[in-house]
Formats: sequence, structure tokens, C-alpha cells
Amino acid sequence: MIDVNVVRRMLAECVIEHEYPFEWVEHRKVRELCCYLNKDFKPISRNTCKGDCLKIHLEMKEELKSILGKVSSKISLTCDMWSSCTSDGYLCLTAHYVNDDWKLCFKILNFFNVPPPHSATYLYNTIYGLLREWGIEKKICSITLDNASNMNNMQELLRFQLDQNDALVAHGKYFHVRCCAHILNLIVQSGLEVIKVGLLKIRECVKYVEGSEGRKIKFRECVAQAGFEYSKGLWLDVPTRWNSTYLMIERFLYYRSAFEVLSRTYEVFALEYLADYEFPWIEHIFQFLKPFYDITLLFSGSDYPTANLYFENVFIIQKNIEKELLSTYVIFREMALNMKNKFSKYWEEHTMVLSFACILDPRFKLQLLQYLFPQLGSQYEDSSQLILEQMKKLFEEYKLQRGNMSFRNFGGQFNSNKSELESYLEENREDYELQLDVLDFLKKNEFRYPTLSRMARDILSIPITIVALESAFSIGGRVITKWRSSLTTTNAEVLITTRNWLYGYEEEVKIKDNWGRKIKRIKS
Repeated sequence: MIDVNVVRRMLAECVIEHEYPFEWVEHRKVRELCCYLNKDFKPISRNTCKGDCLKIHLEMKEELKSILGKVSSKISLTCDMWSSCTSDGYLCLTAHYVNDDWKLCFKILNFFNVPPPHSATYLYNTIYGLLREWGIEKKICSITLDNASNMNNMQELLRFQLDQNDALVAHGKYFHVRCCAHILNLIVQSGLEVIKVGLLKIRECVKYVEGSEGRKIKFRECVAQAGFEYSKGLWLDVPTRWNSTYLMIERFLYYRSAFEVLSRTYEVFALEYLADYEFPWIEHIFQFLKPFYDITLLFSGSDYPTANLYFENVFIIQKNIEKELLSTYVIFREMALNMKNKFSKYWEEHTMVLSFACILDPRFKLQLLQYLFPQLGSQYEDSSQLILEQMKKLFEEYKLQRGNMSFRNFGGQFNSNKSELESYLEENREDYELQLDVLDFLKKNEFRYPTLSRMARDILSIPITIVALESAFSIGGRVITKWRSSLTTTNAEVLITTRNWLYGYEEEVKIKDNWGRKIKRIKS
């Protein structure tokens, strides 16, 4: 006999996982299937399904609340605002932490409707209230935000309140983290301003071809005349997303000869085409931006790696900018100067956290910083030592917070006058090319380095981007559509958060970093 209650729960989970409307359970064929499986099954209404989804939501929420209350590491947050197609404003809050099995976890806590005005004080009261509701207001490590002024002011209020509760390490010195993907976008956009005339010409050429089916057919003919196949489509960029501009340039350069055929053959193609002297500029900038694009893929994936992998990639950004400042071309030096100013404005405040995470990678330790910083100039020669001093201060704070830990957790501290951090740094590094799960390494060495491991769990779980929120907004865009405009904001939150708690984020992606190592994408 098929259990009716199990069927109802499975129907509700179908609605949650596949973003079906509640009325899906009222569809004739769905009801016929249920009755075929169990003739005693009584068809349910959309309201009953709604109630079943809410029941699952409340069960999962209590379960997650219990998990967050018991986890021994601190919890880092990401937060951002999103507007639905119905113009309702939502605040998405996510939690990131390393659980007691040393697995990196991230969960959507709330997808909360917040009506305007979205002032800093209102957002602070909302977020702090949500943290208290979850019972984690004394377990917060950091919060990652975009560059919006109201969010920046909000975090100041939140940091003050949490520090008053003695919830933050180093009095919140490392509490606020700006989204690296947003910063990278600002840096590159400032550089692209220098060649905006050339980019406009490329954009107009692509828009012309994509403007009608007839033009597309003519362009394919030009591709054939140029002697190659139309294997890739053209790409029209979104000007506010520089990585899409990079792809537009890539496709334009790939089809350069076809565009030249088009400009010679069809008089109607009367757009201002790039001058011969502009092509070397575009090609040079395309090559210059390639590492930036690769790093953007790393920063903007549906998931993210632990924070130890960011420092060396940020170094690539800075080194490329410094190199371009020495270019013989004025236009490239101007571009690099614009980018350097943006870089200095945003990145230097993150150097400390990024460096701590780098040192905690047994393949890198302090030696990678000592190797990389001098390459940026004499002004950076002492940077690694200054970072080490700050890390020692943070370590001592964690050491004082150990409290009533068991005798077992003191490890080998009585066998040496050296601290755990000093012992760790003096040991030989792991092979740089090793495909290493840093969290797994620290888990295996937790007995030897109890305090250092505890600090590492907090630092490595700090999200350097808010890409997890982008995934949540993608789900929100599929749940809240113009065909479901009557969906209440409460039911929207139920569907979006419960889907995340049950099934995690998007599919796992495996890519390589700029040093050729494979990055393990972690699916929550």
C-alpha cells in the first residue's frame, strides 16, 4: 500500500525542487497518476500543497537552526538586495561556515521581503533581527557585501552592535569584506574607459549583424568568403559586466576578416569601422585582459573555493597592472593607471585577510608572500613581515578564547616553547603542485594545531565574493515570474530557502586556476 502522506510530501518536494506553481498538483494528469498509484488517494488542492511546503520549510528551518547553534566554528555572512519582476524588494542573507566534519557549507538563511526605503538603519535592524532569530548573533565572523553605500553604512552599525556583544575577533577589524567580483569589475571598467570609442565601434558592428535575420545570413556568407566556418556566434555585451565585453571582443577578433569582407561588400554596412591603428590596441588589450577574465570565472562561479586560493590570483591582477604601467604606449599606461587607482582603493584593505588564508595553505605558507610581494616593488618588501605580525596577534586572541577545552586538545604544546603558528611555519611546505584539500589537511592535523585549526576554519570560510547570492537570485527569478505575480513574498521565501536547504545550489563545476591546478567546487 502506498503511503498517502509520503505521496503528499513528494508532491510538495517536486514543487520546491522544480519551481512548479502550487496549482501543478491540481493538473489532471498529476491527479490521475496519484489515483492510479493509490485508488484511495484524495486529490489535494493548491492550498493544501502550500501548507505541505510550509511544513517542510519549518521542519528544515528548525533542523538548520540546530546545526548552526551546535557548529563550533564562527559563521560568515553574505548579503545583498534584489528586485523581482513584480518590483518587490528582497534581502538575501546567506551563512558560510566549516562544519565539525571540516566541510565548507553555505546556506540561504533568509530571502526576506524588505519594502523601501532601504536605509542603512532599516537594513541593520532587519539583519540583526534575523541573526537573533537564528540564534547566531554571537557567532559571526565577517560579512561580505557589494559597494553600495547603504550596505557599507549598515555594516558599520552591525559591527558596532556585534562588537558590543563581544562577538567579533579583533574588535571587527576583519569583519567587512567587499565582494572581489564587484571590485574586479570596477577595476577593469575603469581601464576600458580609455578605449571606449573602439569598444563602441565593435558593439555597433555586432548590433548591426544581430539586428535582423537577413543580416545574419549575409554575415555567414562573409564568414564563408573569409575561408572559415561559422562555428561561434557573435556576442553582444552588457556594458556593466566587463567579462561580457571581453567575450564580445574575443568573437569580434575571431571574425575580423568576415567583418572586413562585410564592410567591403555591402554598402549598407555604413557603420564607422575600426581604423587599422586601432586593431593592435584592441588585440593587446584583449591579451592583457585574459588573466582578468580567468580570475573572474574563479570569482564568479556558482560556488567558490576556500579563501586560500584568492591571494595568488589577486597578485596576478596587481602584477599585470604594474607591468602595463611601463608600456611604451601612452594609452596603455593611462588604462593601467586608472586600474591601479581603483585597485589601491579597494584591494589593499583585503590584503590582510587574503594573506592569512594564503599562509594557512600548507603549500604556500609565508614563503609565497615573501616571493610575490617584492615583485611588486620595493614598497612591498616588508609586507609579508607586517602580515605575519598581525596574524600572530590574531592567533594570540584565539588562544585566549580557548576557554574550557579538554586536555586532549592541547596537543603537543607542553613539548615546545614555540607556539602552534611558529611550529606550523617552520615545517616544510607541501608540494606546490599538489592537489590538496586544505580543510582535509587541517582536519588531519587538528590534534597538533588545535588553536591554529580553529582560527583556520573561520578564515577559510570567509566568502570573498557574493556569488552565492547570484545563484539565489537566479532561483528567485525562476520562482517569481510574471506568470506567478500573485505569489506572496512569504511563500516565495518558503520555496527559495527550502529548495536551498534540501538540494543546495547549482551543479558542481570544476575549473583550473591561473596556476594550472584544478579547483574543487564544493556543492553545499
